[in-house]
Amino acid sequence: GKISDRYAYLASLKYLSDENINLRSATISGDEFEVAYSQPRFTSYPQSYGRILNTLDQILPEEIQKFTLIPKNRTFYLSSLSIDRASFRSAMNQSDFNYILDIASIEDGYQKDKAHKYNPERNYPKTLWSISPDYSTHIGGADRFFAGSLVAAINSETIIMESLNFEFRGNIGIASTFDVLQQGSDSLLPHVRTDVIEYLKKGDKYNIQRAQFNYFNQLSPSIYTKLSAGIFESMYSGIGGEVLYRKFDSNFAIGANAYHVKKRDFNQMFDLLDYQTNTGHITLYFQEPFSNILVKIIGGRYLAEDSGITLDLSRRFKSGLQMGVFATRTDISKEEFGEGSFDKGFYFFMPIDVFSRNYSRKLTGFGMTPLTRDGGQRLYPGYELYGVTDEANLYNVLFTKDDFFK
Repeated sequence: GKISDRYAYLASLKYLSDENINLRSATISGDEFEVAYSQPRFTSYPQSYGRILNTLDQILPEEIQKFTLIPKNRTFYLSSLSIDRASFRSAMNQSDFNYILDIASIEDGYQKDKAHKYNPERNYPKTLWSISPDYSTHIGGADRFFAGSLVAAINSETIIMESLNFEFRGNIGIASTFDVLQQGSDSLLPHVRTDVIEYLKKGDKYNIQRAQFNYFNQLSPSIYTKLSAGIFESMYSGIGGEVLYRKFDSNFAIGANAYHVKKRDFNQMFDLLDYQTNTGHITLYFQEPFSNILVKIIGGRYLAEDSGITLDLSRRFKSGLQMGVFATRTDISKEEFGEGSFDKGFYFFMPIDVFSRNYSRKLTGFGMTPLTRDGGQRLYPGYELYGVTDEANLYNVLFTKDDFFK
């Protein structure tokens, strides 16, 4: 009856919250319990499904025969997984989810929660923040091969409403060796990146790395959009947006972005310099399922107003570690580009839970380009849609299916 339904909703809200999973809405229809949720905790999606199903199985009355999970990120619907309770139990007992596609139906979750009866009150705005030690480095300079700084990094996100957020990142300097760096830029192109030493030296007491508003909207099951404005990164502020077409059951996706940006003053607070430009790219994504390599072909107009193509190849491992390499050729000559003749580099991201027993979706990253030049340079605003919609893809839902039991 209605009273027992209400107990089921309240118990789910509480016990999922204990697992750091936010119940957004739920409904009981006949013998099925459907729940929409968001979770900042597990990098491995099957691990979150296993936790949620286990929790629901322990608390819900026996007349519930079927569970449906609808993960969401912001206002985006990611996927929908429905599984029969008896099948879930037997798979858990045998620790075998290799036949998950036989016992579960998995599809896109678009607007599946529209008819949910239980919608707990959400108190916006809501701010999540942290302060932690961090470092930045400058490697390969002519004056000194390695210089670095230690900072207290302040990270916060304010969710103003489901579709609108404000992200802030700032640093307070603790110690730095950047003052030894001398090398000025001899670049023939606009100095879109080669003034890096000025930024490192003049912003080493305190600086703002990002102060960005984002508005998210999902136009259809496969079309995601984002509008952004504010301070995007250490060197640029501006306004712009991104759109992504990504089908749930496809390994291909295509995205486009466009931004109008102004170069920031070297102290990395609110002042701007004279240089401004429009930059934008179209990106083709292909997730190669056997090698698990993500191929990105990025074409468009870069920050120094040069045009060209970037090829980016990366691989994600089951642990969550990501490693990648990239190379960019644009329409400037080797002489104009300067030493190195074209832009190239590598990067890796390591999930913080590699270092700790607690699960966390945070990643720590490191990237290196052998030489910082001005050709082929892209903007780095936060919340790239391909990452935000990671779970809106069948390949990623199943990638770590063994983690159901963790």
